[in-house]
Amino acid sequence: MNRLSVLSASLIALMLLPGTLAAQMSPNAPPPTQIPMPPPQVQAQLQPQNFEFRLTSPLDDPATAEAMRDLAARMLPVYQNKSIDQYLSTLSSLQLVAGNYPAADESRRELQERRRKPDAGRPVGRNVLLDLYAQARAKEATQKIAFDEAFTQSFRAVVPKLGDRDAYTVTTWMAAPLPPLREALQRALDGAKAHGSLSMDEALELVRHYLAYDTHRRFGALAFALAAEDDKARYLFEDTVIRTRAGVPIQARIVRPRHGDPRRPALLEFTIDTTADESRARAAHGYAGVMAYTRGKGGSQN
Repeated sequence: MNRLSVLSASLIALMLLPGTLAAQMSPNAPPPTQIPMPPPQVQAQLQPQNFEFRLTSPLDDPATAEAMRDLAARMLPVYQNKSIDQYLSTLSSLQLVAGNYPAADESRRELQERRRKPDAGRPVGRNVLLDLYAQARAKEATQKIAFDEAFTQSFRAVVPKLGDRDAYTVTTWMAAPLPPLREALQRALDGAKAHGSLSMDEALELVRHYLAYDTHRRFGALAFALAAEDDKARYLFEDTVIRTRAGVPIQARIVRPRHGDPRRPALLEFTIDTTADESRARAAHGYAGVMAYTRGKGGSQN
């Protein structure tokens, strides 16, 4: 069976795969112990499912989004998985691509509730991005507000409550470069066009890549401003000058956690690369991060 992905963007796409039983259940009902399966005679009809997929439009053409919505809508009634968590995750992804945003948000919330105890104490997972995205799309659909405003509201309700390390991780994921995701999706679409018909696994792989690209395309532009806003509440930033024995000034930036013990171990990095600045990452891990630049770089004198 051909897989339509390339390893360069597979991690983001795989971690973003979502879905839910919630659309078929009362929100107040207790979580099921097993997924209801169709009768055997129906299962027999569903097993060898293939999906026709004809696409001639470019990746960013509205016709491509419509083709993906149609594919997800055809997959929804027949998708099954014995694992409830995997079922909910994938179902929410299909609902998002199909455009049923309130149902996708409900699916994500149901999955969050199921995972609350098992995930307690663990580092944040990339699925939090999909939770934020689903919430924002649902607000956009039901409250009639712009996506940027809806996503900002969802971000502010969740990320400030995370620890420094988890918040740094989330904001770094949000700012992931778009070209690799776009290239991976283009390869997946090219493979789908060549086949014309997709198995369930192949169709799910295509949905993963499409959703990874589409989510980052929509909230990626907000990443820098939201991260800066969150950082301002967490860290102290200080630009300073370190003088060498010869009296030459070296420009440096110090970033340290705003709260807690002001005395912290420091990690000093000395670089010629003015685009490199890991001081924020060091502060997120509890250190005072110091980034110093060689003479003639980053404001340092020659």
